[in-house]
Amino acid sequence: MTLGRWRYAARMRIARDLLAGGAPPSAVARRIGYAHLPTFSVAFSRFHGLSPRDYQQREAERDR
Repeated sequence: MTLGRWRYAARMRIARDLLAGGAPPSAVARRIGYAHLPTFSVAFSRFHGLSPRDYQQREAERDR
């Protein structure tokens, strides 16, 4: 795995954890270095297979 790929994966795991904790997607995007929410959403969806909002909803349902 290249350093760039490792860094990308690490950022997506951090994003996943922040979203699961209830942070708004726009705040998560900024926190991990994305200036634009749509760009973050595309990257997150590619990596995790669901949008940040869908991921957050799924995690909220699991906690119930």
